[in-house]
This record gives sequence, C-alpha cells and structure tokens, in this order.
Amino acid sequence: MNIQINMFSDKYIRCRSMKARIALMLLILLLALQAYVKATPPMDYEGLANSIDVNKLKEYIEKLSSFGSRVTGYSGCNDAANFIVSRLKEINVSYRIIEYEVTVPLDRSSYIEVIEPVSLRLNAYALWPNYVQTCKTPPTGIEGRLVYVGDGDLEDLDDKDIYGSIALIEFNSGKNWINLLRFGARGVIFIEPDETSYPEAIAKISSAPVYFPRLYVDRETGALLKQLAENHSVIRIHVNMDYEIVKSSIIVAEIEGERKDEIVAVIAHYDTWSVVPAIAPGADEATSPSLLLLLAEYFSKNRPLRTLWLVFVSGHWQALAGAREFMEKAIFGSEDIISGERKLLVVVGLDLSSDNNRLLLTYRGYFYDYGSVQVLSKYQKYVIPNVFDKYLKDASAQLGVDLGSIVENGLVVEGWWDDISGPFMLDIEPVTMAHGMGLALRTCGSLRHRWGTPKSDIKYVNLENIRIQALASSAIIYGFVNDPEFSVDWSMVKPSRIFYSPAGELAGFITAYGKVLEFNYTKNWYDRVPYALAVVTRSPSSTYPFMHIIVKCNETGGFVVHGLGVGSAIGGTVLWGAGGVQILQKEGIGYYTEAYLLDEDTGLIVKAPDLGQYGSKSILFWSLVDSHPYQLTTVVFSCASATIIDLYDISRISEPVLLDSRFLNTPWVNMVPTIMIYDVSTLSEFIRYGFVYIPSEGIATIFTPPDSRFALILKVGPEKRISVVLVNSSQLHPDGYGYKVQRGAEIILSAINASNDIATIISTRYSNLKKNMIENIALEENIKAME
Repeated sequence: MNIQINMFSDKYIRCRSMKARIALMLLILLLALQAYVKATPPMDYEGLANSIDVNKLKEYIEKLSSFGSRVTGYSGCNDAANFIVSRLKEINVSYRIIEYEVTVPLDRSSYIEVIEPVSLRLNAYALWPNYVQTCKTPPTGIEGRLVYVGDGDLEDLDDKDIYGSIALIEFNSGKNWINLLRFGARGVIFIEPDETSYPEAIAKISSAPVYFPRLYVDRETGALLKQLAENHSVIRIHVNMDYEIVKSSIIVAEIEGERKDEIVAVIAHYDTWSVVPAIAPGADEATSPSLLLLLAEYFSKNRPLRTLWLVFVSGHWQALAGAREFMEKAIFGSEDIISGERKLLVVVGLDLSSDNNRLLLTYRGYFYDYGSVQVLSKYQKYVIPNVFDKYLKDASAQLGVDLGSIVENGLVVEGWWDDISGPFMLDIEPVTMAHGMGLALRTCGSLRHRWGTPKSDIKYVNLENIRIQALASSAIIYGFVNDPEFSVDWSMVKPSRIFYSPAGELAGFITAYGKVLEFNYTKNWYDRVPYALAVVTRSPSSTYPFMHIIVKCNETGGFVVHGLGVGSAIGGTVLWGAGGVQILQKEGIGYYTEAYLLDEDTGLIVKAPDLGQYGSKSILFWSLVDSHPYQLTTVVFSCASATIIDLYDISRISEPVLLDSRFLNTPWVNMVPTIMIYDVSTLSEFIRYGFVYIPSEGIATIFTPPDSRFALILKVGPEKRISVVLVNSSQLHPDGYGYKVQRGAEIILSAINASNDIATIISTRYSNLKKNMIENIALEENIKAME
C-alpha cells in the first residue's frame, strides 16, 4: 500500500512539473507575442489616407509647374530639384544627390528679326528636333517673305507664293507644316493656340532628320506677325538650338526602417517634356513627384518597418536616362546592395495623370519591351496575392472605398498595355531589365491630353482623380513597406549584369563603350570622329522619339551608355532597318548604333551613317549585346543631304507602312518598302551613302558624297514593284541627270518631282515606241491627261 502511494506521488510530482513547464512556455510565448505586436502595429491605412492632403498636393503641383521649363537641362528642371531638396530638409528626411550627364537639345534664345517695313526683334522658341536635327540656323539667320497660311491646308495655300517664304501657321494644324516644306518654304512659325493636345504636339516633329527651322510664338506676337504678313514684310528667323551635354540630378531620400537592410523604393520623374522645350510647365506630369513628397512627409512622422527610398529622377524623356543612371550608380555602384547585405526587394514607379482615376499595375513598358512567362513568375508569387488579395482589400475595408476596383492587373504576358493609348516608357523598366522586381502604377484609360504641350497648366489638373489614385497607390506602397509577412527570395530579385536561369529567364543591365569612326582612304583605315551624336536604339524605325538613346561623343569619338538590355531579352524586332532596308531577323534583335555630325554654323548634317562598303557592309551596326561591358562601333562619312517627302505606295496612295498607334513600332500594314540609291555617274550603288527612311511618314533623308548626283527608286510589296522614281528627267535626257547635293545646302524633293520624272520617262519612251509603229490608245490618252 505504501509502495502504491509512493508511486502515485511520483506520478503526481511529474505531472505537476510538466504543467509548470508548459505554463512557463506559454508565458514566454505570450510575452514574445506582446513584444511582436508592440513592434509591428496594425496596418493603419486610415492614418495614411488622412495624410493625402489634396490642398498640399495642389500646392506641390503648382510649385513644380511654376519654374518655367522642367525639360531636363533647362533651368526649371534644376529649380524643381532644388525645391524637392529644400522640402526634404524641412521635414528632416535624409537624402543624397546623384549627378549624371545626359545629352539634351538646348534652346538658347531663338528669335525673329523683322527687317521690313520696320525693324523689330521678337521672342520665339525652337521646337523639338527632328530626330538628331535641331534645325539650327546660320549666324545670319534665314530670310524670307512672311506669309500667313492659316491652318496650312492645301486650300489655304491657293494663290499664296510659298516658295522661299517664311510661313506663319496656326499651331493646331496637324502635320500641315509638311505642305509648306513641300512647296519650298524656308521655315515655319507656329502661333500659340488657346488650347491644344498631345497629338497636335507630336505632329510637329518628324522621326527623319529633316532640316526645316520651326519656331513657336505667343498669341500677342502671332497677332503682330499676322499684321506684318498683310504688309508683305521680310523677316529673318534665328533658331539657336544644339544638342549639349548637361548635368542633372537624381535625388534619393531615405527613411530608415526597423528592418533597415530591407529596402522598398518608390520612383517618379520630376522632369517633363514639351514640343516647345523652352515652354514646359508640365503641371499634370508633376502629380507623381508631388505624391512622392506627401509620402516623404507621412513616413518621416510614421517610421516604416522597412527602409524606404523615395527616388526623384530626371531624364525620363531622354530614353529613361535618369532611371538608368539610378540603377548604374545607386544599385550596381553599391557594394551593400550587390552583395546582398542590404536587399532592394521591390521598386514601385508612379506615373500618374489626372484625366482618369483608374490605375494599371504593370511591370513592362516600351523602352525595353521586356517580359515573359518566366519573368512574370516572381510577380505571380510575391505581388499579385499581396496587392490584390491583401493590401487593397484591407485598405478598402478600413476606408470604406473599393480601391480594388480602380486598379487593373497588368501583370500578364499579353495585354499588359491594357487600355493605355500610345506607347509609353516607365521609370521602373531598368529595374526589371536588371532582374529586379519593378512595378509601375500608371493611369490607364487616359489620353494624357495635355502632356507634351506648352499649355499643360494647373487648370487642367483634376485633383479628385489624383486623390483617388493617390489613395490606391499609397495603400500598395504602404503594404510593401509595413507588411511584416512580405518577403522575397533574394535570388529572384537580385540585380544582375547578366542573368540566365534554367527556366529560360534572361535579364541584364549592360554598359556599352562606343566609338564613331570614318574610313580614311589615305591611311586605308578608320579615324575617330570627335563630338558626333551617337544614337543607340532597339527600334530605329520607331516614330516614338523618346526611345532613342542620343549621346554626344567626346573629343576622341567615344561615348558610354549605361543600361542596355541583354541579348534577345529585349522585345521588338523591326521589319525595316535604317533607311527602310529590310533586315534579317537575326539583325533585328538587339541594338542599332549610328551617328551624325552637325555643322556648328549651318546646322546641317555633314557626317552621316555610312551604309556602304566601308560602313555597315563591313562593320555591322546591329549588335546582340550579350556581355558586360560591350563594345559598340559605328561608321560615318562626309556627306551632303536631301530630304524627300511623299515616298508613298502609289497603288494605294498611302504610306507603305501603317503603324499600330498603340506601339508605333509594329505595323498593321507593311508593304516592305525598299529604297535604292544610285550614283548617276556610274549607274551603280555609291561606295559611301546613307539614308533614314520613315515609311509610316513617307519621309526620307538621303546622304551622299558632296557634289554627287543621285537617283532614287522606291520599291514596295513582296514583288518589289516600282512605286517612286526620282532621276531629274527632261525631254532631252529622259533617263535623268540625277539630283545634285552640295555641302552647305539641303534640297527638298516631293511628289511634284517624282510625278514630273515618271511622266517624262513614260512620254519619251512611248514616243520612241510610237516611232516604231507600236501604239496604245489608252496609254496615249493617259499621257495627254498627264500633260
């Protein structure tokens, strides 16, 4: 009996001991849980929403749009950077400034000089360049009679002597300035409209390097010029624009979080673009950096769980120069990031507009056109569940607003462009290209009607639309910053110079060192060409001008480009190359490099891409960039130039290529145009020649040796049927003398020249046939009709 009691006692004691241990463990767990809860407060979306002060947002937008031109390189852009820095100082947010160099077209005081009947000097502003051609005038200007042409329609030109004149035209006239070029005007002046739009703005430039000086004047000056035109005044126009290397700033504000080595970045550009670069308020475009400042204020008072970077970049419209330099200097230039000691988990880009209140969440834009099923896998794992099933739902529940209904999922392989009109570039593209995880919140269902115009004022900004987008954007950013459960496999987002995966993912961020050469016959080798403008682009035929990386070379003809996409990972094969030459598929993947040199006095192109036997036929201009660093080489030659318009498919009376307006580098219709240029003296191809042909515009610029004579044939369709012939034909010499190009001048040829040439050739050849008893009544009637 005693033994039983003792055994019972031992069991009892062991049981009590076990209960005590369990109780102790529960107590420790409870204390740990309390500490965890204390360290990670609940997601306060309501407090975040209360910080989105619309009046403060408007104040920032007004301030940023008040500095004059915010185009990168202009004083207003520098003033905007200084304002952002001063505001960060006021709210005690630490920051660093990263300077970088970028090539931009600078307008340095263009003007109009009235000669007769009075002497006046009037302010005017140069328009954005036609590709590399800034249309700079000689120091003495360009002189001509002033002729007012209304909207520039053909009916408006009746009874007007356009040849040799300076035309005055209303800004809202589409591409009718081409009519003035066609009929021999020496330049054009656009009059400020009451209102205008992005399609009107972009219509004022060509993707071919056409030399045709274009100026913009305010309404008061326009009214005065109309009066002067009635009196047949003579004026001189002075366009003083050059591509120059300038320094610009990237501002990286940092708010350290409790998990200081986990970084979430938010990026937006504070610069803008206008077809009149000296007048670029860009009010609607200022909404994204303004929201970034509001976020800086909020998180400076509410310490985030993770470290937050707020990145303000410029150079957006210079082929994402600022965003590419941010990756190069702040990411690849940081040993802490590359080693993984500090981890950049995600970069969210803001690209807002106020003409709608819906957002597209996407990872892909047109600068790289980079994306695939393999790339999307990390977004499907880490982004979609968190953003759509967690952050937006939780925020909507707290705020009583359905934020999920305004954010569309663009994290898909096809249809990622959603209902966004026209092509677009995103500041997060370099992040994604470098194997990071970049997300963009871009307003969709939006035409961005005022963007790119000199009339983008604060009065057009819809603050209510911005407020709604700001709530949704901020909720997503807040989630990434403060969600304790958010985590990412570092190997899936680590920035890489070149990244290959067994699953087929290819990514990379490559630096290219380039050189511009010219073949020297005396040395039988190549010389370097200093101070040329080098162009690196994945789509030379694109009419979206902001995709081309334009870099001014140094004194040895060298240049550097950061942030080229790797190999075949970048999207967009083209169906015609430089000059419209159809290219092989393997040559259409990668980057195309060409260069130009402009005369400092005349503004004309004096060296152009050499497509002849010492140029692209020896050194391929297409490069499949597949190593870091990479060497780019291109070749130029000394030239004179001619611009040819109306290079149409005459069977259809339209341009040979009709582009999809969403992308501007993929065609709906492609008649596979081919230009053939002949040296009339040899009736064969020039040893050195070049051209840029934009089939969707029907415009080409031809480059041949100075004092040479050329003939041109345009062939279209798979059967290569002749559509346009330009030979400078006459009755005495129907086969043509060819068109002579001379240094210091540029000739303009159009459908008028082409129709005269083809009519002369047909009539003389038929005359010879008729002499040999070969007749065709129908053809004879057509020839009489032509005459």
